[in-house]
Amino acid sequence: MNITQTTYNADTNPEITSIWVPDLELVNQDDSLVDSFSPKQAQVYPDGTVFWSRVGSLNALCAFSGIKRHPFDENECTVDFGGWARSGLVANYSLMDEPITFGGTGTARTSYQEYSLVPSKVRAAVQDFYFPCCPNEPWPTVSFTFVFKRETTVLYLRTLTIPVLLLTILASAVFWFDVRCGERLGYGITVLLSITAVEIIASESLPTCPELLGIEAFTSGSFMFSVCCLVESCYVTYLYFKQRKEELTEWIKTECSKREESSSGVVADDMSFFSCDSAG
Repeated sequence: MNITQTTYNADTNPEITSIWVPDLELVNQDDSLVDSFSPKQAQVYPDGTVFWSRVGSLNALCAFSGIKRHPFDENECTVDFGGWARSGLVANYSLMDEPITFGGTGTARTSYQEYSLVPSKVRAAVQDFYFPCCPNEPWPTVSFTFVFKRETTVLYLRTLTIPVLLLTILASAVFWFDVRCGERLGYGITVLLSITAVEIIASESLPTCPELLGIEAFTSGSFMFSVCCLVESCYVTYLYFKQRKEELTEWIKTECSKREESSSGVVADDMSFFSCDSAG
């Protein structure tokens, strides 16, 4: 009989498997590969080649890079695979000519996702590590780096970036208000509170991380600019009314001096609204 291939039970559990299976494990794991993938049979070919394909999902703990440019970011996530109990002296790992291939019918994609995979930027590498427990044993680790592009950039522009930018421009409008306008300070406070409200609402959709995001730096700069506009309005208003008070006091003193020097003793009608005793 001309047999081109056969199948065997393959599993990391020695009581179930019919062939040897490497103890490959996800290093930066949230769930073990044993629990994430269902057991499937392996295809064995006459030349000794074994093809073992399983279906499942991985929950990896990724240290995302590139998130500072949010919401114009492309995040990278690296997942590491390596032997857990067997070093490179027992099982070594090498990449195929095409280490990563993408296929399928496309039914796994949805239009309600925030990120999309960029296949052209996905890369793989193998690196040997040495640990203090066994310095003479290499531990090969296969690393796959996936790049994800944000698909919801327009949403953040529409709900956060553009409103804050418009409010910042409106905050600068206080410089064109007449200093005698009583609504100048109220207008500045209203714009400042509006920017704060937008930041509070949008903070729920921003990723929580110790890094300062680009969009957070933008909103913080807009907030500080609005605060400076409000402080400038307060200071200018204070100087204006202080100067008016000094000019009015000086004018009253001058008029009182003229009244005292007048020999007629007649008080003008336009001076009847103040008293020289109180003015001095």
